[in-house]
Amino acid sequence: MRTCELRKPKAGVSFQTRFYKKELRKIDKFFNRNMHFVRYMEEEHTYLDHQFFTRHAQQNYPITPMLYHYDYAEFSSSHDMLWAQVQAMYWLIHYLRDVLKTLNPHSEAVYLPQKHHMMLWSGSKTALVELIYALYASQYLNHGLSDLSTIVASFEDFFNVKLDVVYKTYVEIKARKGSRTKFLEKLILKLEYNMRQDET
Repeated sequence: MRTCELRKPKAGVSFQTRFYKKELRKIDKFFNRNMHFVRYMEEEHTYLDHQFFTRHAQQNYPITPMLYHYDYAEFSSSHDMLWAQVQAMYWLIHYLRDVLKTLNPHSEAVYLPQKHHMMLWSGSKTALVELIYALYASQYLNHGLSDLSTIVASFEDFFNVKLDVVYKTYVEIKARKGSRTKFLEKLILKLEYNMRQDET
């Protein structure tokens, strides 16, 4: 936050808006680079903790996304600073969105500040479009009164993702050979598998 405020343009609102949006894109790239680790942590897995958060599992420390751990050889591990940075990025996203909303109070292009915990879509955009169209066709959202563009905008906001050419993607889904609802069928299989696991 301090760096953003020191580096932000002084020449006017339009320059500042572009600057803050660029900072948000940088954060998106950060999460894309560390997608697997973030998913590992947020799903509360533990099977790699001995590699990520101790210094006993390996001699040469090949998993080193951050270099800061060398500064604290008796304490830091390869991923503790990275996880701290992930947490800080969530707060920074909210801060940048609040700033953008202040700069452009009447702009629909600026996301409203979110009250929920930040969620990141880690599947393909095509899969997300398939899910959106399924919900749109079901008419279960707002009693069927929500139009497609509203649903798309809501998903973009909730999952912090930008969906371009949604209708073109939908046309490609319709043109699939064989099953046209691959993602929805995969969801069914995964849910049924989890149910069977819970019963054992």
